[in-house]
Amino acid sequence: MLRDQKQAFAKKLAPHIARVLSQMGLSLSAAKACLGEAALYTGFGKFVLGNNYWGLRGQGDNGYYTITRVYRTPNTAKNGGYAPHTEKFAKFSTIDAGIRAWVKARKA
Repeated sequence: MLRDQKQAFAKKLAPHIARVLSQMGLSLSAAKACLGEAALYTGFGKFVLGNNYWGLRGQGDNGYYTITRVYRTPNTAKNGGYAPHTEKFAKFSTIDAGIRAWVKARKA
């Protein structure tokens, strides 16, 4: 079952990655890295919001969504407590837009 899930994930995402990276003049090794990172960040596609397969933070071409988590940091641990932390994650209108943002983030 897990193998089928992995294959379905690759079958869905690989054509997008190949097309966009080819248009950008990037290599097969970049495509493998892009697919591998997407698999790790999303649990092979189980957890994807806003076509953001790479956990990219900030604003995407379609805005962003926020996630608030409560955890300890060095600052809150000194006081013996936990504190909420809100993070913005990019939302993309298409998978291709997300791939282009992934490339841009890696070049930065």
